[in-house]
Amino acid sequence: MQGRGWARGKAHWTLFAPAALVALIYGLMWLVLVLLGRGDGVVARICILVFSIGSPLLLVYGFLRYNSVWIAMAGPEICLARGWPRLAHVQIPLDDIASIRLVQNFIGRKFGVGEIVVETRDGRSYRVSDIGEPEAVAGELNQALNDYRHGEMATT
Repeated sequence: MQGRGWARGKAHWTLFAPAALVALIYGLMWLVLVLLGRGDGVVARICILVFSIGSPLLLVYGFLRYNSVWIAMAGPEICLARGWPRLAHVQIPLDDIASIRLVQNFIGRKFGVGEIVVETRDGRSYRVSDIGEPEAVAGELNQALNDYRHGEMATT
């Protein structure tokens, strides 16, 4: 981060995990029902319905979130997008930022995904979820914020 005027973070691949899990569970349930001779029953039809409609919808949701979640520091402000369905981008001047912190649960630590929280001096809080490598991103953002406050940030 030294000598650069920016830092950024993007979404993590785990946004696609629900679609894969639903496809795996309902696909296997349907396969077991077919092997047991119950492939034409109501439960098998529900499995096919969830597998063929639910999984693609979850993939679309993951794709839309993956391509719309980001946080970046550019010059004297932090720009962030919390992702689909909240498509608004927010720009926060560095002078207004009170803190930048990382929120991560046990599963997030295992998979390397977390949430970056930007808190402003007037008490507002902006959360950007599903960020990959959140420790590095939060560290770079905090370092860049400290550099800016001490007049050491290079211009881009």
